[in-house]
Amino acid sequence: MAHIMSRSLSRAAVQSLVAAAGMAALSWEVIWQLKASLALGVSAWGAALTLAVTMGGLCAGSLLMGHSLKDRIPACPARLSGALELAIGLSGLTRGAALRTIESLDSWVYATAPGSAAWAHLLGVAAVLGVPTLCMGATLPLFGLMARQYRTSIAVLYGLNTLGAAAGVLLAAFLLIPQFGVAQTGWIAAAVNIAVAVIAWMLPPGAPAQDNAPVPALSRAPPLSPAEARLVVLVTGFATFALEVAWFRSLTAAFCSTADAFAVMLASVLIALGVAAQLAPLFKKKHLPLGALMAGAGIAILLATPVIERFDYVAHLAPPPMVMNWFIMTLFVTGIPVVLLGVGLPWILDEQDSPRGWSRLYALNTLAAIFGSLSAAWLLLPAIGF
Repeated sequence: MAHIMSRSLSRAAVQSLVAAAGMAALSWEVIWQLKASLALGVSAWGAALTLAVTMGGLCAGSLLMGHSLKDRIPACPARLSGALELAIGLSGLTRGAALRTIESLDSWVYATAPGSAAWAHLLGVAAVLGVPTLCMGATLPLFGLMARQYRTSIAVLYGLNTLGAAAGVLLAAFLLIPQFGVAQTGWIAAAVNIAVAVIAWMLPPGAPAQDNAPVPALSRAPPLSPAEARLVVLVTGFATFALEVAWFRSLTAAFCSTADAFAVMLASVLIALGVAAQLAPLFKKKHLPLGALMAGAGIAILLATPVIERFDYVAHLAPPPMVMNWFIMTLFVTGIPVVLLGVGLPWILDEQDSPRGWSRLYALNTLAAIFGSLSAAWLLLPAIGF
């Protein structure tokens, strides 16, 4: 009985750490987005570029960690994850000075060689955000190994990390930065990273995290073929972020505030994705076909989009509501489509049995998300409209 209780406590601790790591990660994302805007200028192109570099770092970090784990599985993946959290926190504190340096270089390149300014901007943002985003992406394959050790599901850990990320966006954008400022918010985020690292190193070891260890199954349904799995993660990643960009444009017109609209839209999407990951086990146990859920997502998108398009009309009917009211409205309208889309990735991740499988599918989903956001901003919206 004591052994079972100890295992349950360790599992709860791991789940809490994963959620806290997500909260710190997206707090950093809000800070970096704000600092990059101040240093390099506020523009849709700059915001999309910063987001694309961040997502690219997550993708590369996941692939590198998956490759490094193909021959050797660490005995305590939670400690390795803690080391990555420590690196994220320490590197995050240096980003302000790095962005000031990039600002100076960016101005110099624009003055001397305007044609190279875009490439200088891209390389500068990549240099500043490279280390922390690589470390963030590298944690995903470790989630799978931690799920094995502490007898939970990678879908559950992925969902908790995403819900923590949503909390990080809201706390940083609407509480910490307004109350304490950008610099102090960075120190708070770093403190969370360091606390996660320390507690991860103190965790008692769980079951061996061997590559061939059984993973708790969510259902006895046959897994999708590799081609089907890749198709699902491609389509859902592309669609989710293309929708986020399109919906964000309408929310900006309604909010009359790009910063608030960005935070509300991002938090709403992250909450829906986190809920989707938690619902994936239930949907599997109920034997709901994944294809039917994806079709339901398409119908829900068609129903939600006209409502979002008229958010600006609602704003003119009454005095501007509080940000929390906008957040509730946005989450209510966009939640169902994103939940149904968001089931796809955790559903597929749970059917994999190796760090390389988890890392490759996560990276594929992330690449599709980058392509979806950029395509929506510069191709689909200008060509065919909202």
